[in-house]
Amino acid sequence: MPQILRSWLSDRLSSRRSFLTSSVALTAASVVASGRASRTSAAFQIAEDFAAADIDWQRAAGSAIEVMSMHHAWMHQILPLLPQFTELTGIEVLVQVQSNERYTADLQLALQERKSKPDAFMCWSYPEAVRNGWLEPLDGYLDNPDLCDLAWYDLDDLVPSARTIATWNDQQCYGFPVTAEAETLFMNRQLASTIKAGPPSTFEDLQKLAVSLKSGPVAGIAMRARPSDNASPWPAAGFVFSYGGKILSDEGVVVLDSPEAVEAIDMYGRLLRDAGPPNVGDYDWLECLNDFMAARTAIGCDSSNFAPDIANPDRSLVAGQVYYGLMPSAGPNPPKANIWHWLVGMNANSDHKEATWLFLQWANSKPTLMQMARHGMSTPRISAWQSMGFQKAFGEQAATAALGNLMSADVALMKSAWFHPKAGQILTPFAVGINEVATGKKDAMTAMVEATSKANAAILV
Repeated sequence: MPQILRSWLSDRLSSRRSFLTSSVALTAASVVASGRASRTSAAFQIAEDFAAADIDWQRAAGSAIEVMSMHHAWMHQILPLLPQFTELTGIEVLVQVQSNERYTADLQLALQERKSKPDAFMCWSYPEAVRNGWLEPLDGYLDNPDLCDLAWYDLDDLVPSARTIATWNDQQCYGFPVTAEAETLFMNRQLASTIKAGPPSTFEDLQKLAVSLKSGPVAGIAMRARPSDNASPWPAAGFVFSYGGKILSDEGVVVLDSPEAVEAIDMYGRLLRDAGPPNVGDYDWLECLNDFMAARTAIGCDSSNFAPDIANPDRSLVAGQVYYGLMPSAGPNPPKANIWHWLVGMNANSDHKEATWLFLQWANSKPTLMQMARHGMSTPRISAWQSMGFQKAFGEQAATAALGNLMSADVALMKSAWFHPKAGQILTPFAVGINEVATGKKDAMTAMVEATSKANAAILV
């Protein structure tokens, strides 16, 4: 690097540090005055963390942006941190938080009318927003050294699925993943101890264990089987992927009738028929979680984000007595848990794109996500998952298992179905087939052949 440029960068970074240090000094003084001096060092550390970035955080000072979101843990946890962003950048952030139904309707209308507000929004349907041109491509911002310090931002700190989930078919990135969850096995250790059982490593072991733990009103296992596209397909897909199967082939054809997928759904159905609750055909994630917390079921296999609720003694009868594990394996196939990331993007018609970019970068940075992780927020950053603060809030063993499942995931398998333009027409027949197998109405082969035929008839036109 030429000496003149090195000197310029040094001066620019030094001036930002000077600004931040003086700003935080004022904040620290008020903290001490109110008797909360223990927070001063944390405030200085956060300021230093942002000052370390080769970014002019004040380049859009005086701007005001609007961020819109549904009610979600991410928004509720980032709200208290927004004053830090304003202090850092001089950018005011106005927030709209709405119910899911109202949010989707209002946001779609604003985007369809090409309005400039909101500037940033939580993507209720990332594929729809990209296909309609509602999201600004972000690669140009990531690659612009005036706007992003890639070394500081550290893409390698993101879990693998978070690095690739937002990449669209045109190889452009249109959003930032702000959360991370993975399909994770969890088991009531107290119930398992009655038969001296350890955690299962294979699906066959899981099936035997679940049957052994079914006793009277207590189910051996509870998993989603409701015939809805947003219910049973997500956990059942983790079985399909772990058996070596796919929902769609590389050519875009539904292949749920493959031997691997049929065997996976046969196992999913057997578990629920032989060891599940009586009305399992009506179960979605909430029924599974509630049954597990009430000790009405011994085993579950669903989102890692269940862990904070399960560990809450005010809500859960099994707090402190749960084992969390990796997805089981099927023969020589490596386990592949299903995963999910919520994404936040920039309105393509925003009038304040630089300011919005600074917000997105700040919101997904290590310092910000580390603060959210201390409250148990499952973020897309490996460093946050491995931090002591997160492991204390989320549970050390739960965090280790969930991160292992995140790292094992194949995001391309999930994206091929959930990001498909006709995802609902693929996942609804799949859900119906899962329900039919779980309730004993049809065998796995018949149900998956019919689901495959219906899905392909809908998408291959």
